[in-house]
Amino acid sequence: MKKITFLTALLCMAAFSVKAQTTALSIASLTAGPAEMNIAVQQTPLPQGRFVAPFKAPIAQQPQGKSYELSGNFTGGLYSGGQVSVGSYSRVSKVVEGDDGCIYIYNLPTLLGAQTWVKAEPVGGDIIEIRRQVVYEAYGTEYVLVPMRWQYTDEATGAGEFVEIEDGAIQLYYKDGVLRSVAEDPFRTGVVIGSVMGSEANGYSFTGRAEWNLNYAPITDVKATLPEGLETEEMVMRSISSSDMSTIFAPINVAITDDAVYLNVYEDAYVKGTIDGDKVTFMRGQYLGANFYYGYAMYFEPGYIEEKLDENGEVVGLQALPCDKIVLDYDREERSLKSDSIWVVNAGQINGAFYGLSVTWAPYIKPFKEVAAVPCDPVITAYNNTMEQYGYNSLQFNITTADVDDNYILPEKMAWRAFIDGELFIFSPEDYAGLEGDMEEIPYGFMNSSYDIYTSFFTLPFYPEESVGLQVIYRGCGETNYSNIVTIDVNTLEITTEPYLPTGIEKAESQSQVTAVVCHDMAGRLVSPNAKGLKLMTLKRADGTQKTVKMIR
Repeated sequence: MKKITFLTALLCMAAFSVKAQTTALSIASLTAGPAEMNIAVQQTPLPQGRFVAPFKAPIAQQPQGKSYELSGNFTGGLYSGGQVSVGSYSRVSKVVEGDDGCIYIYNLPTLLGAQTWVKAEPVGGDIIEIRRQVVYEAYGTEYVLVPMRWQYTDEATGAGEFVEIEDGAIQLYYKDGVLRSVAEDPFRTGVVIGSVMGSEANGYSFTGRAEWNLNYAPITDVKATLPEGLETEEMVMRSISSSDMSTIFAPINVAITDDAVYLNVYEDAYVKGTIDGDKVTFMRGQYLGANFYYGYAMYFEPGYIEEKLDENGEVVGLQALPCDKIVLDYDREERSLKSDSIWVVNAGQINGAFYGLSVTWAPYIKPFKEVAAVPCDPVITAYNNTMEQYGYNSLQFNITTADVDDNYILPEKMAWRAFIDGELFIFSPEDYAGLEGDMEEIPYGFMNSSYDIYTSFFTLPFYPEESVGLQVIYRGCGETNYSNIVTIDVNTLEITTEPYLPTGIEKAESQSQVTAVVCHDMAGRLVSPNAKGLKLMTLKRADGTQKTVKMIR
């Protein structure tokens, strides 16, 4: 079967009731922001998804030596048609004073993408030089840092071009983590950092981007961390998705003392809130660390949601506005925290609008207590009938880690199974690469080696005649509970829900996982579980029991 690249599944599709349920929350996203605000990401020619070509960099690991984390800004130029569009940008970087006497700079220039190191050599005083060097190679193409100079072709109109300086060098000032351009305006008076791409065999071409006026210094903000020796507890946080208003769940590490609460909101960073009676207040601007992939210093920034109205006073959307703090209701006995406001893991401190890596809206945090839960029904989002074009059909769906009472359930105790034309479908190694045996249940989060089975997707190597169905299973507190079966008609694309009542045998057997599925035709010959026609299917379970049933497809 031909394979494809998959997108990450939505965590949950359970609707959350709000007044403007169909309107979007307006907040700029760091992962999908405008190119001028996300230059490193937009210009990074790194392979994404399943088909990944080798990424080669001359300096693949951080060199040994004294290191600094830097924050600063630079001027960037985009060349087109003899003119340069100029903008000013903020970024984070690293610098290492190498044990070999050289200086190594991370993410410089940003136009060549994240995860790259550039080597510089001291030449006297506090001046370092960067000469032409390959920064990385992908898909057989080299991406090369080069020293360039702006050369006018028509001074009257300001038209010109960037010209590579043969055997030239880019000079920068460097001392104790401070890194900046030597010339006040290198674009007009000196050398800029440019880049070319290509190969020795095919030649190189200018990427059209250059940088100058670099000005970086060590980050002095102190990262929000957990006090040494303080123990944390993993709780569950329910919130609202800012994209589709659905309810989402996520684990979160929390530490509570007599007068403070610490929340693990980003990577290993913990923001501190002060307890005052039944309220906990978290102030804005707590530093969360540097994100070197996106090139920003990240901060904890609270906010609130406000309706956007048109000229007639009608609600047309929701907008997130910043504020100084977020106050959560605190139930000391339940040890829970709750708010209707938001916090944002923000790129930089607030300067106008949010520019967020993640948004937490209406958080409700409390300890997790497992119950014998009935899982929510799956949501079928699409059926792709593409057999003739790609050699397979596929079902797309969402499975939420929640029960029917809107409580969190443990993903590691969830599974799902499929029904084709009303019959239980068996995923076999013959059709799905990487399986060690036949599978009638797919654990939540499971993905086979060829990406044909995923938490939100699976392919079918044949045409179903009538329908494809899906069901979620949850095994917790000694019980096994099933969702309803949600089915899509492959001809009309109508989606229906069928109530499901486990049989007595199924209830008794459900605690024992299926370890093997063996199928024979009526002549006793081994056949695939998905083979057409009448066959005998034997389910072998971990407790040694087995059951044989007749099955027709």
